[in-house]
Amino acid sequence: MTDITPIPARPIKWSTMADHAILITGALCMPTPMLMVLQTVTTTDVQTIQNGPEFVIGNQFVANFHKIMFEASGFFGENSGTSMLINSMILGLDFALGKIVIGMMTAYALVYFRLRFATFAF
Repeated sequence: MTDITPIPARPIKWSTMADHAILITGALCMPTPMLMVLQTVTTTDVQTIQNGPEFVIGNQFVANFHKIMFEASGFFGENSGTSMLINSMILGLDFALGKIVIGMMTAYALVYFRLRFATFAF
């Protein structure tokens, strides 16, 4: 018969517990701005201005979404949500493609040319 010895329990490190408590608290606070946006977009403008942010979800989501995306607004009345979304998509794709092209050219230069301090840099 084999002798089974229990594994001794490790002591609790209170500094580790405090670190985890801080991280969990921060993770629980992260969705707060998105919840405030959801609340604001589902209520009327007048209700939000009069009462401020509340913990209630309204029923104006579809009307507000249509107003944001398809009605022109801004200083000159020319911008709609869809035009801004298209502009952001064009800029994002251009920046991503530009970074990829520059990265490929840099990789080509590092592989095929003898550069001083290249191995030190990487």
